[in-house]
Amino acid sequence: MKKFVSALFICGFLFCSLASAGTFVDGFEDGVANGWRPISGNWQIADGKYSLTEPVADADKPVISVLDSPWKVADGVITVTFSFNKISKGIERPIIFFRLKDDQNG
Repeated sequence: MKKFVSALFICGFLFCSLASAGTFVDGFEDGVANGWRPISGNWQIADGKYSLTEPVADADKPVISVLDSPWKVADGVITVTFSFNKISKGIERPIIFFRLKDDQNG
């Protein structure tokens, strides 16, 4: 059965490259997903949310988007909000990855 996930952030984070200290914030209110790169699934911004645009055919396969951040991750605090719609049952398993070196395998 096809399922659809609407998530504010359902993604693996890809933090790489060097940068100065700072704060990254993206609430998607501007309608732009600057720095986000889809690995699988089709993503868009709607109503201030970064969401999948099509049903998920296989709930056992991950649907991934990554953040190519200019910041080098160190100690800190990350706040993420996930949300799911009514038909996403069975795939409500958000995962956040840090310091990925390979988009497909972590």
